Amino acid sequence: MRIAIIGASKEAVLLAKKLHELGHEIIALDDKRERIDEVRSQLDIATFVGDLRTVSVYDESRIHRADIIIAAHEDESMNIIACVYAKYKGVPKIIAVTNTAETANLLVSLKLTNQVIIREEILARAIMDALLNIKSLEVAPGVNIAVVSVDDHRGLMNQRVSDLEKGNIRVLAVVDESNHVIAPVPPNHVLKQGQKVIVLGRLRDLSKALGAGL
Repeated sequence: MRIAIIGASKEAVLLAKKLHELGHEIIALDDKRERIDEVRSQLDIATFVGDLRTVSVYDESRIHRADIIIAAHEDESMNIIACVYAKYKGVPKIIAVTNTAETANLLVSLKLTNQVIIREEILARAIMDALLNIKSLEVAPGVNIAVVSVDDHRGLMNQRVSDLEKGNIRVLAVVDESNHVIAPVPPNHVLKQGQKVIVLGRLRDLSKALGAGL
C-alpha cells in the first residue's frame, strides 16, 4: 500500500519504519527541513518539505494517490488541512491524530476522517494500564477489553471465573500455562499461576475486582 504520513515527529518516524519494514510505500511530509533530514538519514523513502497549510506541497507529493493518509502533525491546523485535502481528492482512508477530543469531534462531525486517534486519551489509558498492571483496549466509551496476568494479581489465584464475573465483568477467555486458549471459559474454571485472563468491562469494575483501589 501507499501510505502518506503528515508530520515527522519521533512517533511518526517510528511508525514509518515499521510500515516500511512491512513492505509498504511510505511518503513523509513535514514543514521543518531538519525533521525531514532526520527521516532521510534513517529511511529510504519519499520525503517532502513545505508549508503544510498550502495545497502546493500536497500536489507536489501526490498524496492524493495514497491508499491511506495519516495526519499526525503536532499542529492540529495542519492535520485538519491535510484531511480536507485528502477528503476532496478521494483518498480511500484518512486517519487523523489529534491533541484533543474537541478537534477529534470536529473532524468526525465533518466526515473528514475515517478514524481519529486522540493523543491525550492514549496517554491517559497508558497511565491507567500502568496503575492497574494490565494491557487494555477501549472498545466502546468507558468499556475495555483487558489482559490480566494472574501472576501480577495474586488475589485472582484460585478464584473461580464465576466469582470474578459477579463484579460486572465478563471473562472472554483464559490463556493457560501452556499458552492454550480456553474459550468459552467454564464458570467453575479456577484461575492458576501462569494463566492470563481476557476480560470485558469498565475500568472501575476491573479496578475493584483486582483490588487496585482506584
